[in-house]
Amino acid sequence: MKTMRHSTLRTSAFTLSLLALTAAGLLFLPGRGRTAGGDDNDLARLNRFVQSGDSPSMQVFRQGRDLIEREEWAAAAAKFQGYVAQYPKSKEADAALYWLAYAQKKQRKFQDAQQTLERLVKEFPRSTWADDAHAMEVEMGPQTGKSVDPAGLVDDEMKMVALQSLFQSDPARGAAYVSEILKPGSKASRELKEAGVNFLGIYGGPAAASALLDIARTQPDAELRAVAVFRLSQTNDENIVDKLSELYASERDRDVKGQLLRAFSQMNNPRARAKLLEAARAGDDVELRQTAIHWLGQRADDGVVDELLSIYRADRNEDVRGSVLHALSQINAPRARAALLEIARGDADADMRAQAIHALTQFDDAATFEEIIKLYDSERDEDVKGGILHFLSDSKQERALLKLMDVARNDPSREMRKLAIHWLGQTRDPRALKFLQDLLR
Repeated sequence: MKTMRHSTLRTSAFTLSLLALTAAGLLFLPGRGRTAGGDDNDLARLNRFVQSGDSPSMQVFRQGRDLIEREEWAAAAAKFQGYVAQYPKSKEADAALYWLAYAQKKQRKFQDAQQTLERLVKEFPRSTWADDAHAMEVEMGPQTGKSVDPAGLVDDEMKMVALQSLFQSDPARGAAYVSEILKPGSKASRELKEAGVNFLGIYGGPAAASALLDIARTQPDAELRAVAVFRLSQTNDENIVDKLSELYASERDRDVKGQLLRAFSQMNNPRARAKLLEAARAGDDVELRQTAIHWLGQRADDGVVDELLSIYRADRNEDVRGSVLHALSQINAPRARAALLEIARGDADADMRAQAIHALTQFDDAATFEEIIKLYDSERDEDVKGGILHFLSDSKQERALLKLMDVARNDPSREMRKLAIHWLGQTRDPRALKFLQDLLR
């Protein structure tokens, strides 16, 4: 059977991290590659900064550094505040202002930290700490209420965090910015566009559905269309089902169509389920039918068992039938298990029987295990019987080892006895090794 290709959102590692932090309610710390666990990088830079010089001002600066390292934030803030007051014209004054803001931020005094950063940028516009100050402003945006326009930034990671902050404070402005970067001729990176579409779905609310549909219909980049489709599926709006169905009919990119099928599987309403069944039953593209069947199996709904069986019985394509068997193995329900047993016992196609037996091995229970042993005794095709012996060699159940020993000693087929002996040797079980030694004697 062909390996089934499922459409996925190919999102950059950074965007995935950013979205994961968003979902968890955590804030991403931008600037020079820092993330939420990046305090060590900050301290390393601070330590490098104070390595040179032994002036009285630098000695005070080192004292502030030591307080930062000990996480004594209030004392550190007081030390750097004193430094700025005592040495306002020193060459380290801009750095002292930055670390003063850092200590204030750690105390959750966000407005104080914001004022300190504004002073840094105003008094030292060419400071090497200006980028870091800007990064901290972006980071604290949700707490200070100050939205930073992503268009004014250079670094993509900072743009993404600024865009997140903009959406949180003003979704309409965030949506307008995303609309701009998706226009033809935009110089925005793919990662920024992808993050923008995701944020539109996360923060845009019901008003974003129209924009997401427009992206899904008209965006030249197929991967961005797929992101928009995924975000639309999270709305679970019945009105969206018809729009997505129209998209499925007109879409030509297989990965986007696969994402549309996934969207139908995520939506908890009968019309979406019906569309998924329709795609599974018919169509010229076998891989898309397999994808639809896969998502039916992921719904964990034993109500689809009868529909899957009807597809299996009506279709002669081995890949489609194999996908149905796999989908049934994903539905942890007695009806799915019974359907697989029926096929394993009576299907005229030996290959399908073998695949049904393999699917049954996904049900890790004693009753299914006993049924598989009975299937060995009733089966006539030696390839199918060999597959069962292989399964028994992987099982940790005592009954499996005993069955392999019985086949190795008593099976009428010489080939089956040889296979059982082979798989007993692969188990590495001391009882199996002793059994093999006894056979040799």
